[in-house]
Amino acid sequence: MEEITPVTRTIKKVEGEKGTRFHCLGPHNPHYYMKNGVLRPIDVLAVSKDQITTGKQLADIRGSHVVSVGLNKADTYEKCIGFRRDDKQDGSEQFEITFLGATYNDIAYSSDSSVKAVIDPLTNRIGNLHV
Repeated sequence: MEEITPVTRTIKKVEGEKGTRFHCLGPHNPHYYMKNGVLRPIDVLAVSKDQITTGKQLADIRGSHVVSVGLNKADTYEKCIGFRRDDKQDGSEQFEITFLGATYNDIAYSSDSSVKAVIDPLTNRIGNLHV
C-alpha cells in the first residue's frame, strides 16, 4: 500500500514497497490547495451554497481550489464574481468583477444581473452572460 503525502500544491511524496519517490507537476497543474495551513486535494465540483462572505454578502463559494470563486447571489450589478487565492482568504487580496456589459464582434450586450440561473454545477447565468 502506498502512502501519498502532499509536499506543495504541485508535488506529492509517494512512499511504498518500491521506496520513496516524488511526483512533480507543473505550476499550472496543482493537485492541492491550502486551507488553514493544510494542503488538501482540489475538488472542482465542490460548491458551498449560501455562504456569507467577509464583505457580508450572500454567495455560493467554490473554495476547494487554489483560487476560490464567489458568485454573489444579491440582485446587484456590483461584485458579481470575486476571486481569492487560497492563502489570502481573509480578503486582503482579491479580484472582483462587476458586469456592466460586453462587446463581441462589434455587438454590445448589456447585462441584467437580477436574472440569475444555475446552468450546471460549474456554470451560472447572470443576465445574458454565462460564468
